[in-house]
Amino acid sequence: GGGALAGSSGYRIEPGLTVPVNGNGHSLTSVLTNSGTINWTAGVIGGATGNIQNTSGAVFNIGFNSADQLTVPFNNQAGATVNQNGTGTFHTYYFSTYGAFTNAGTINLVNGNWRFDNTNTHSATSALNIAASRTLTFNTATTIAGTVSNSGTVAGTINGFTGPTFSNNGSVILANLPFTGSAAQTLDGTGTIAQLTLNNANGLVLGGT
Repeated sequence: GGGALAGSSGYRIEPGLTVPVNGNGHSLTSVLTNSGTINWTAGVIGGATGNIQNTSGAVFNIGFNSADQLTVPFNNQAGATVNQNGTGTFHTYYFSTYGAFTNAGTINLVNGNWRFDNTNTHSATSALNIAASRTLTFNTATTIAGTVSNSGTVAGTINGFTGPTFSNNGSVILANLPFTGSAAQTLDGTGTIAQLTLNNANGLVLGGT
């Protein structure tokens, strides 16, 4: 079955612990801090006042996909990892701030796709890794300040890429891929890019063929 986490004190999964999340829907109206491993295989997580903090060293595994499955804000902190292992497409919730996603860690698209339908931020410590045959879509535009390693497809709209390195061995079909960093940036790989804009006075280093 499902369950509920409520209260002002919050809940913490300690390092070294692995917690399965499955069954029916789960109500989260508190702060869930993950410092271990969560294997989420069933049951939507929702709550108007809850949020998830994935801390350094923690792993959050998404093992299934369904409509509106996560309706609380998610903070993937520096050094933390989220793996999209479920087939199909995981998407952030579109409404209000419930689907806001803050990423300073790593997101890996392993066996499924990912679609940002709400506010999403990707700081300088972030990494986005897209495996072959997987698609990352930005339906809500953002600026990416970390690294990107793409062997699949990157789609949608971004306002700018300010990170150090964009490795593309897949397909980038963004409306535009604007390199807008304040220091020299690197674009490498053997993939294709639909449209590329360079707006960086310090230059762009090209690698690959």
